[in-house]
Amino acid sequence: MRIRTVHLFILLLTVIAGTLSSAAQETQERTVNLLVKDGARFDHLIPRSMKYILPQFEECRLLTSYGDEYVGLVNANITTGTLHTISPEGDTVGVTISDDINRVIASNRTIIKRDGKYLTVILEHRDVALCIMPTLKIDMFAEADPTTEALNSIKDKISTTGSFTMVMYSDYGRPTYRNYSDMVTVRCKYSTQYVIAIGEKIYPCKLSSFLKAFPEKKKAIRDYTKLYYTDFTNDESLRMLFEYCAGLRY
Repeated sequence: MRIRTVHLFILLLTVIAGTLSSAAQETQERTVNLLVKDGARFDHLIPRSMKYILPQFEECRLLTSYGDEYVGLVNANITTGTLHTISPEGDTVGVTISDDINRVIASNRTIIKRDGKYLTVILEHRDVALCIMPTLKIDMFAEADPTTEALNSIKDKISTTGSFTMVMYSDYGRPTYRNYSDMVTVRCKYSTQYVIAIGEKIYPCKLSSFLKAFPEKKKAIRDYTKLYYTDFTNDESLRMLFEYCAGLRY
């Protein structure tokens, strides 16, 4: 294996078995409404915590499917399924070798890429991993009566004139004003769920997935889940079952 420290911006366009995560992982759900001009770009308005897996960009080890290793300042974008970095000019840009990188080792977690999606590893054994998978669903609809939440999302662009509110945008550097009829609400719903990664495939956390991942222990797994009332939505319960399947718990 070759290890190289690289300046990733040069490459840009605008297996560690038994990996453990010591902190308990909890599934999440949250929704944000954004009020934007119909047809306008809105990706920059989506909160970073809903777009990226890591809380902030950080120096990570990057392992490729070819056995190469790099080090770079990156974050995993779940909306595009690519790695992003920060250019010398301070812009967020994509890493050109992103498709080749299948493992990102950050300071407090390991991220793997399976079936085009980024997953945070909880426990790992050979080619099977118990993970958290984040998802961002985006819906758009006309907004005749904008909500307070939607207005707050763009409060720095709001100007009040008379008895109604209009939104200020900059078209080619010049401010203009838009009526609500020109606006749409972009509803961003972020959620996470427990999944099992088997090879390159992703499966929801349920009994059949564990049986598929550990076929030589089917009867033992069934007996274990009945004896310990395995909850497939609970972090501790899933850890216990995975450790049992991997031979780490008896």
